[in-house]
Amino acid sequence: HRGQPGQYCGAYIKHGFQEVCCCGTNQVCGRPAVDLQCECTSIVVEKAPSSYASFDTILLASLINLVIIGALFWAMYYCYEARDAITSRLCDLCSQRQTTGPHTNARP
Repeated sequence: HRGQPGQYCGAYIKHGFQEVCCCGTNQVCGRPAVDLQCECTSIVVEKAPSSYASFDTILLASLINLVIIGALFWAMYYCYEARDAITSRLCDLCSQRQTTGPHTNARP
């Protein structure tokens, strides 16, 4: 069929002459004897969905996971540093009270 592998679909009469109908291997034959013409219908082969994740999907998921893990480590570090700063300030306040004595707000 047109220089490619094909299949014989039958014959039909065109202008008083018998014509041969051939279609490609990935086509469905019409009914040339009934329709009086050669019709070939292409078959669309649908690709089955892949059960494996594509490389792009795996790469994107890995990057998202790294960002999330990095954010968690940053948050833990930030909280640890903030806790140390608060503890340090409290200790400074306590030591100042011990050196200056108790403060009273009572009026003389």
